[in-house]
Amino acid sequence: MGYNSQHILTIVGSFIFHLTISEWLSSPLLRKLAPVFVTLPANKQVVLRNSVMSTFHAAIVGGLGVYMFFLYDGLKAEDLWFEMPIFAYASSVAMGYEMADNLLMAMYDPLRDWKIVLHHAVGIWGCHNVIAQPQALYFGTSWTLFELSTPFINMRLILDALGHKRSHLYKVNGVAMLVVFFLCRVATIPMFFGLIPHIKTGEVYKLGSGILINLFVLSPILYMLNIFWFIKICKGAYRVLFAPKIKKDTK
Repeated sequence: MGYNSQHILTIVGSFIFHLTISEWLSSPLLRKLAPVFVTLPANKQVVLRNSVMSTFHAAIVGGLGVYMFFLYDGLKAEDLWFEMPIFAYASSVAMGYEMADNLLMAMYDPLRDWKIVLHHAVGIWGCHNVIAQPQALYFGTSWTLFELSTPFINMRLILDALGHKRSHLYKVNGVAMLVVFFLCRVATIPMFFGLIPHIKTGEVYKLGSGILINLFVLSPILYMLNIFWFIKICKGAYRVLFAPKIKKDTK
């Protein structure tokens, strides 16, 4: 397999779709759901619009990830050559989104973050590799499962910007974000222990060079970013949930 015209069209369509959400559809949606949106500074409006776009992407790719990992018959660590055409389309959607988000970061200063740039660069490279060489897909699905935590991350940003940082919903969402982030972005690390038998037999070295880069270079980079972010989330959760109680007890 490899790239075909449908993959290219999916990438282009995803790019246009996500830009359309960010630039034209998110503002009316946010104004309807939260009228206070129009009173926010321009930089906060940009961040919230981007969060809406990111949530749409997460719903699509994360949903496909759940389907592939839990429901797609035959996907397992033991079979490095298992074919799953839907994975290439999920990767194409992700590529289009990451390209769109990179463009938006170039356009809007509030969105710029070197960690997100690194994340997207790794993501685009990795998605390209797996579309060109669809191998070891069991391990690649971990990338799609990452997106299940994204809606909670975006909800935190939205609630904060709209002035609900001290609300009960903000705290509940924060706990959910921590749990789902851990389950999807940290607890999936042991999946890669499934490579050990293939390393021992030498089977893994028959994979394409792009897939080897995904497995042994790009995946570790993403997981290091995930661990870095998880530590920050844990610190933030501690401050929100326990710091106020400590202050009350000391008074």
